[in-house]
Amino acid sequence: MIRRLVEILRSEVSGEAALDYVAGVARYHRIQASPGFREAAKWCAARLEEAGLKAEVLSYPARFEQRFWSAGLFQEWSCRKATLDLVSPAKESRSLANFRANPQSVIQRSVFSPPGGVRAGVVVVDKADRPESYADVDVVGKFVLFTGNAQVAYELAVVGRGAAGLVTDQMPEFPPVRRAFELPAATTYTSFWPTGPFSSPAVGFVVSPAEGARLRRLVREAEADDPVVLDARVDAELYDGEIENVTAVIQGDPPAGFGEPEEVLLVAHLCHPKPSANDNASGCGALIEIARALSTLIASAKLPRPRRTIRFLLVPEMTGTYAYLATREKTASQIVAALNLDMVGENQALTGGPLQLEYPPLSCPDFVGDLLWSVVEVASEEAGNLSGTAKYPLFMLARTPFSGGSDHYILSDPTVGVPCPMFIQFPDRFYHTSADTIDKVDPAMLSRVSVMAAAYLYFWASAGPREAAWLAERMAGYFARAASSLVDAEAGRLPGETITRKLGFLAERKTESLRALARGFGGREAGHWLPRLEREAQAVAAREEGRLRDSAAALDLGPAGLVLADPIGGSDPAAAPGGADRAAASDPSSARWLELAGRVPRRVYPGPIDLRTALGGLPTERRVFWRAISRANEKGSGVADQLLFWMDGRRTLAEAAELLELETGFRNEVFTAGFVDLLLETSLVTLG
Repeated sequence: MIRRLVEILRSEVSGEAALDYVAGVARYHRIQASPGFREAAKWCAARLEEAGLKAEVLSYPARFEQRFWSAGLFQEWSCRKATLDLVSPAKESRSLANFRANPQSVIQRSVFSPPGGVRAGVVVVDKADRPESYADVDVVGKFVLFTGNAQVAYELAVVGRGAAGLVTDQMPEFPPVRRAFELPAATTYTSFWPTGPFSSPAVGFVVSPAEGARLRRLVREAEADDPVVLDARVDAELYDGEIENVTAVIQGDPPAGFGEPEEVLLVAHLCHPKPSANDNASGCGALIEIARALSTLIASAKLPRPRRTIRFLLVPEMTGTYAYLATREKTASQIVAALNLDMVGENQALTGGPLQLEYPPLSCPDFVGDLLWSVVEVASEEAGNLSGTAKYPLFMLARTPFSGGSDHYILSDPTVGVPCPMFIQFPDRFYHTSADTIDKVDPAMLSRVSVMAAAYLYFWASAGPREAAWLAERMAGYFARAASSLVDAEAGRLPGETITRKLGFLAERKTESLRALARGFGGREAGHWLPRLEREAQAVAAREEGRLRDSAAALDLGPAGLVLADPIGGSDPAAAPGGADRAAASDPSSARWLELAGRVPRRVYPGPIDLRTALGGLPTERRVFWRAISRANEKGSGVADQLLFWMDGRRTLAEAAELLELETGFRNEVFTAGFVDLLLETSLVTLG
């Protein structure tokens, strides 16, 4: 079934053609809500039309008062010219940044330079998004050479303390793939994300780590009669405009009595500054080639027309997905499955990271991840050993749990209910830098991912009871292996009781996924396999629990097993079982957990909560405070969306926190209470 489909698609998909599409997209400066993004959207729509699909460019208002669910929009931005020059000391004078030569040398959405430009001295403030960094530092009327979040640095340095503008030389690190000075000449994609009109001039530039090091040296060595002076000129504006999505379909042909029309969705984000080749011109190029290949194969009858419509969607990341779903609430339920393509064309020898299949969150009934992995297993059989007894890929490959950070996290939110895995390659040495150029894109990788994604899409678009039964058996097999791997990996590290709870939790989630598969695709035939596989999942969990007890007994570890590490991660005493009561006596924030634990949080809007918009409505000091809390608990802020996903309007906060712990291993009741208080403060959650 899958193997034959992969073979047919390999005969049609062209990695070189996909690379041409990537190069076409990478020519545009694709900042969300900008003329460059609009031109790229029109270009992609034209390519989809050429491929035989009906394509449409959808427009939405780009203005500060516009909101789609919890996500607020912003104004359109147009930049015609921006330059930054070092004018003093005279012997060091040179150009530091030029928007036309390198669009990423400007902090995106910079505006408000007066006609004569801004000429000012320079002061260095690292971690400029923290108030304490300004102690004994005079920034009035000066450029701040900074590291940290650009939007918060603007609010603290420019609005709060009268700085003339901002310059950053930061290069985020992703060891071991990237360290700052491994890309000495590259600039980092940096943007302002205003949630309302700028109250002070917003002039910002980005220089490379090497240029930043030279500039820092000049500031240190500057003499009073020959200071370091920069001249900045920005011809750009923010205004009420539009933001676009591109959509196209291969129309399905449902059999008689099929019911409501259904769709399978392929999504990729079109935005980011020029060139941003792998992120994410590669996803867009692959999407166009997949659309062309499937359209060609169906038109030539090499593949039958599927019963469900296949929809292709190019969006400004997150923003476009919110807009698309919020304006189609009545028909969103027609989307039965989706797939997100984000950074899929990497030349791994250069970029350094593997191709990842990221599963949806466990709060969303998930049969799609196992299907995609079934496709990957077949399509990655590229070579074999001498005797022919094994097949394996010739590229780095990983299967990972949900992490978020791209459009699939919106679709997979249980309030939206569209299970959506993602293909991504990460870490990437050139991620979010001016060095993310077309020479880092590999047509062979584009071909691999395009074949896998197209097979996944077509399978779902054609699936019926027979395909559902086949996939259900695969899901059962995957669960058995996952349960065994859990015991093997965690025995002796986590308490036996914790592992037993996780086994039961995973069995329950797999059972719910099987039921969702049966409801969506199984037909009456599901009555034959669903009860059997439900019992089998429970039996697997029981068997592995018995193996865990036998292992502990053999090693004389006691019934709970040997514990070598804190299973819930963190030193907070309230995080330990029963610890909240003890901690509450001395910690008011723990007492707040006790107040909230039994309450039922209810989200006001469908979809994930857009924290950028939520924080934008708070005073600067509250935003700074929350960022400090997030930095102090990076794991908590990293899984906050998954906590939200468990908030279904029926569970108490304590129940949601326990499910989050079972999914991610994270539990910190003080952080959780603080996060919920933030959502209450922004009126995005109510308590029942």
